[in-house]
Amino acid sequence: SNPLLKRYLGHPVEFVEVVMFTTAITALALKYCKILREKSALREVLLQQWDGNPVHPGEAKTLFGELSEVPDWIKSTFVFRRLGSILDYVSKRNSSDGIDDQLRDNSDRDLIEFENSFALTRFITWAIPILGFLGTVLGITGAISGVTPEMLEKSMSTVTDGLALSF
Repeated sequence: SNPLLKRYLGHPVEFVEVVMFTTAITALALKYCKILREKSALREVLLQQWDGNPVHPGEAKTLFGELSEVPDWIKSTFVFRRLGSILDYVSKRNSSDGIDDQLRDNSDRDLIEFENSFALTRFITWAIPILGFLGTVLGITGAISGVTPEMLEKSMSTVTDGLALSF
């Protein structure tokens, strides 16, 4: 009975479009929250302040231990995983040789993960115009199905209502 609900949810295709749009907006809002969490993690002090002196690779295990004491919300961030991965790399090899390749690999892995996290939004962005086209076809089909010349003379609104839905 609510005209606004009828306008946007009156047809199954419209209902699916509204649900998909809402899902996409929610996914993007959650991504924004994750970005804010990443920015907050960057502001946190995860390790002791560097004094400018070279650090022996053997210290990586100690630093890794310090890193494990951060709050749980930081442990799910890219910042934590990157730092942990580098400290793990150095501690296992007891050397920093090849660290630039490791950093590049971590960057590539994180980029792929970040890009893949938009898969649902990309799918919805692709599907909504197709559903709109489907609604148009169904509206036109409904408007002209069973229309006879006599019907056009009697009630033009029957045809125009279906066309209005489709457009």
